Amino acid sequence: MPLEKNSLHKIYFYLISLMMMGSVPAMAQPQLTISPAEESLTPQIAAAPPNMTLEIGGKPVSGSIQLFNLSKAPVTLHTTVSNWDLDEKNNIRTIPPTPQSMDLWTIVSPVDFTIEPGKTQTVRFSIRPRTKPSPGEHRVILFFDQAPTDLVKDLGVKILYRLGIPIYGLVDKIERAGELHSIAMTEEKGWLNIAFDITSTGNANVRMDGQYVMWRKEDLPGRENPPMYILTGKNVNTPNEAVAVGQVSSTPVMAGTRRMLHQKIQIPKEPGEYAVIIHGILGDIEFKRIFATRVAP
Repeated sequence: MPLEKNSLHKIYFYLISLMMMGSVPAMAQPQLTISPAEESLTPQIAAAPPNMTLEIGGKPVSGSIQLFNLSKAPVTLHTTVSNWDLDEKNNIRTIPPTPQSMDLWTIVSPVDFTIEPGKTQTVRFSIRPRTKPSPGEHRVILFFDQAPTDLVKDLGVKILYRLGIPIYGLVDKIERAGELHSIAMTEEKGWLNIAFDITSTGNANVRMDGQYVMWRKEDLPGRENPPMYILTGKNVNTPNEAVAVGQVSSTPVMAGTRRMLHQKIQIPKEPGEYAVIIHGILGDIEFKRIFATRVAP
């Protein structure tokens, strides 16, 4: 079913959910039913790496990003740089520059370019501090905005697609430290919501490195020393008896901020009593919690 003109403003403006962790290429691939004439409005762009961490100091530091056009039409992109952080809902937001923000130190080339179908474009950048960087974490985000085509202009849409690549610049000495104020569990429409109240007390972002395991109450292993399991890679050892296993949120909490992070776990349909073990590390703090839930017959 073709898209109506007045729906395009909402549907075709994409701010990519930035991949703060991992090595999977960032990609925007809208799942829409479109007419052939509108096919050019749905770019499929992949980027590698999806984020970067660099050590910076008084000398320039360079890097590059590969952009891949996986669609059937040429895509013209415009590059901008911005200072950024995470808002109270842990979404990327742009913020004004400061004398210590990397957006003022970042030079990008090329700024405007077109990628033909199936082709690749390398975008290079150089970070050249104008002042002595203070110890800790500095940030910049590279945005790639799709330039409107003639069809898009006729439809009155200003921006169709935006891909963001966050770059972290680290200056010694880095201190990743945090305070875990509380871990709480609530039930919400068939899901358990585990809420982590965290303050980042160092000079760089801090992330949780942990996991959750749901057990039937009768299968629950030692409460005093719950085991940690290997969830990825060649040596995965997740227990067969577990009802659910997964990693807790690894969303970063920026230095000097306090945020709520959430982890959802689906409640089993089979009646019974269950226990959820939360176990992990925040900075140099180890945390363990056990929550109980019951599914009525």
